[in-house]
Amino acid sequence: MSTTSTISGSNFDGISFDGVNTNGGAFNFGGAQGVGGHGDVQSGIETSNFNNISFDGVNTNGGAFNFGGAQGLGGEGVPGVPGVGGEGHGVVQSGIEASNFNNIHLSDVNTNGGGINFSGAQGLGGHGGAEAHIDNSNFSNISFDHLNLNHGDFNFGGAQAAHFEVPHH
Repeated sequence: MSTTSTISGSNFDGISFDGVNTNGGAFNFGGAQGVGGHGDVQSGIETSNFNNISFDGVNTNGGAFNFGGAQGLGGEGVPGVPGVGGEGHGVVQSGIEASNFNNIHLSDVNTNGGGINFSGAQGLGGHGGAEAHIDNSNFSNISFDHLNLNHGDFNFGGAQAAHFEVPHH
């Protein structure tokens, strides 16, 4: 199973997600996100603008947060624990070219242990790789004030691969 997302020649301006609570579900805006299975995830953004967007007070309550990139959560997962992968084998790839991300506010975002990915590629929970590239793009006036990941992974503008270990009692 593959997940592919492409955004080209688009504008996303003046959007507010203030106070959104996904209650453990994943949050994806402007990219590709794959949860579970053994598939690949790919995302591309070209000549697009993401300006004056606010995510103030967003709470994913353990779910993954993805904005403007590719994120793969691999594996069979753990029953009752959203956002935690088991034995995933997928690859995530992300590319951003000639795009602008200006005046973005991620103030007081709380993922409560979930990973956050902003304009890059991130692979969580598995054996997959992660690749990202950014060309001729602008990232201006971005605010991460009081960002609380509570042990979640953070990725901004690059590639990151992480593997979660689930404690057995």
